[in-house]
Amino acid sequence: MARYWLTPVTWEEERVTLGSERFSLEPEALHLPLVRKLRERYPRLLLPFKIGLLLGDEADEEACGTSAIPFAMDGGKALTLAAAYEDSAQEGVWPLSHCAEAYLHRLPLPHEALEWLSAGEEAAEGELPAWLERMKDWLKAGAQVIMLKEESHS
Repeated sequence: MARYWLTPVTWEEERVTLGSERFSLEPEALHLPLVRKLRERYPRLLLPFKIGLLLGDEADEEACGTSAIPFAMDGGKALTLAAAYEDSAQEGVWPLSHCAEAYLHRLPLPHEALEWLSAGEEAAEGELPAWLERMKDWLKAGAQVIMLKEESHS
């Protein structure tokens, strides 16, 4: 079973911060149909990215991902990852994999994603979930939004 996290993302030079206000889209059955519908219209919006692929291996710069994630998504703290391995040697900063860096660079800009969400809301049927408003707030504040997939191993 997978758990999906909506997460605001900000860049500062070679560092990316996953905001502390991220939240889990649970129960999955209530949220993923709308996510899928939005992605059908705008394929680059909310593409899931596996949490295990976020981190790089400093010893093997070609490797993407790890099975041992050194942080918890529900920890309520902002998480900082550095694209430059030298920067990730600081405490509390983890190495960003080149796969994750490529994914993040292809995210829609906040104003693009905001336009897409607005158009998607018009096409949505029924009541819209509150998490769309939170996404819009993040985008209006200049953050990008990602959907991270956390796979359970049970």
